[in-house]
Amino acid sequence: MEMNSEGMQVLASGQNASSQLLWTSAGRLTSAAAEFVPAQAGRDYRDQGTQIQAGMEAIGLRVTGWAAAVERNSSSLAVSANAIADSDGSTAAGINSIEGAR
Repeated sequence: MEMNSEGMQVLASGQNASSQLLWTSAGRLTSAAAEFVPAQAGRDYRDQGTQIQAGMEAIGLRVTGWAAAVERNSSSLAVSANAIADSDGSTAAGINSIEGAR
């Protein structure tokens, strides 16, 4: 089975770009939650405003976790692609050295 290290690098790069977008979104959610005052929901709806703020904070935490997971996946793909390319190169060099000895 042949592995496409270049394709894995492209995938890793795309995943890295996705993680950066997620980090940005998580930051926006965190900022919005911090800026939201439960009283903004109205005097009679302070409890609901508190729930909205807590929900925004929870979503921000989950998006942060998602960003971190995508970033780790991107890094793992890049490391794997490099290992495959290195292995392919050393295998080719070994085969070439055997053929050259004949």
